[in-house]
Amino acid sequence: MRRAIDQYHFNSFRLAIPGMGGGSYIERRPPELQGWTADTAQYQALFRGYAGAVERHLAERGWLDEAFVYWFDEPAPRDYQFVMDGFARLRTAAPGITRMLTEQVEAELTGGPDLWCPVTTGFDAARADLRRTEGERF
Repeated sequence: MRRAIDQYHFNSFRLAIPGMGGGSYIERRPPELQGWTADTAQYQALFRGYAGAVERHLAERGWLDEAFVYWFDEPAPRDYQFVMDGFARLRTAAPGITRMLTEQVEAELTGGPDLWCPVTTGFDAARADLRRTEGERF
């Protein structure tokens, strides 16, 4: 990443955090780490430890503002709680890492992502402006 940012002037990169689970409006994969599910103490300790270490590393390198986690693509309303649970886990473990979502602003998703990428036809300028007052980006 040093070469990509310093030499080639990349201004952002997608960061994978193991154990997030993921999916899209078609299907989803539950969070899991080394065979442990998200409701276990083992998973929670592993996830917090890893995500926290990644956040510290990014901060030490000066890359925290370039990295973002994009782990779920265009959730359907039936996925909103699943997505919010994942964002809550990430925000607790590594609050400084940007959380991206490809979805228009919906009340059920506010407070989850801090970087939104809505489909153009789903973009609502008034909702976007309101989220921007909360420090979120588009």
